[in-house]
Amino acid sequence: MSKKSTLTILAELAGIIGLVIAIIFGINQWKSSHDEPHTQLVSGLTDASNTSIVNFIDNYYDVVLRRDYPELTNYFNFPVERFYEFTQVSETSLINQLKDYNAKWKYQRINVDRETLRVIDVGEGQQRVHFILDYQVKRQEKDRYKDFTLEIVMLLGDNGKLHSIYEMEK
Repeated sequence: MSKKSTLTILAELAGIIGLVIAIIFGINQWKSSHDEPHTQLVSGLTDASNTSIVNFIDNYYDVVLRRDYPELTNYFNFPVERFYEFTQVSETSLINQLKDYNAKWKYQRINVDRETLRVIDVGEGQQRVHFILDYQVKRQEKDRYKDFTLEIVMLLGDNGKLHSIYEMEK
């Protein structure tokens, strides 16, 4: 049996360590790319389903600002699993909550930051949509707007309607 020099042994160990690191790095890259396989940034994509989600969000907030309650109910699957802090919300309850809120905050501005829009396929035809919403409200015309930046989560069902909408906990 021949004796190997210390340098030869160190070189072989370095090669083995490099191979192990490459394998671990490859596994981690594969895992991270498969954690949320359907996550996509919507901004700039031409995919028809993503375009329809962007249109859904734009139309939904347009109806919210117009306070068209009968039209707004067409966007929801009742009972709504989660409507902000409320759960299992009926159509009547949802309309009453919105009317109460709008009576308090008469003036509202809403801007969806499309650069933050993410769509995640969660299975069974449902999609979770995340985005940042810049939101401003005031009670009277003479008041200054109060500014809020909210991270919104929507769960859209296979019927294309909202099953949930809420603010992400920070």
